[in-house]
Amino acid sequence: MSTDSGFIETAQFALYSAQEALGVLLAADGPVDAADIPAFEIPLDVDVTAALSARTDLKLFNAQQRAAERVLADNSRSYLPVFEGMFQPQSTYPRQFFTPSNSWQLLFQMTIPLVDSGSRAGERVARQAAVNSARATVASKVTNITSEVRTARESVSSAERVLTTERQAAEQASQVVDILNISFRAGASTNIEVIDAQRRARDADTNVAVAEDAVRRARFNLLNALGRFP
Repeated sequence: MSTDSGFIETAQFALYSAQEALGVLLAADGPVDAADIPAFEIPLDVDVTAALSARTDLKLFNAQQRAAERVLADNSRSYLPVFEGMFQPQSTYPRQFFTPSNSWQLLFQMTIPLVDSGSRAGERVARQAAVNSARATVASKVTNITSEVRTARESVSSAERVLTTERQAAEQASQVVDILNISFRAGASTNIEVIDAQRRARDADTNVAVAEDAVRRARFNLLNALGRFP
């Protein structure tokens, strides 16, 4: 009984920690409890390619790749002449004898780079390297995401099989309790055997609850991997 009391206290603290975490996510000043157990239904017809495009991290890496490619495509513009214009008004007070009180200057200047010691060629190499790095990052992320999706799918299937087995075990343990109760009333078994069977039945029910939670976590991970966080 003392051991079970320790388990209960640990479980209650884990529940409180989860409620506090939910309160932080919802920007609440205190713990928040869920209104109901989430279902996390998995759609049957899931287009993995379309689902991956919904992931925000992949959108970020694709945007970085497009930006790097655009910078590389505009590299040739660094060889073009540079035009500059400057307008400078001037006012003098008090007015001088040989200087007008109000005047202005307009200056146009064009710079044509002839020798740059390879700086622009080096910039192009650096920009090409940035494009290659961005493409490699996107390819690596896509590979990791597809592997994550496959792993999450297998995790859901495995968790559901475990849940089926645990439910069968709980049903069988309940049947054993019924049989021992009949046997105890007939005087063929002791109350210790009945209590032990009831304990095993409660343990089996606990394992069912744990397996159900594992299924929900696996489904959540799959939805998260598909970019369909509910």
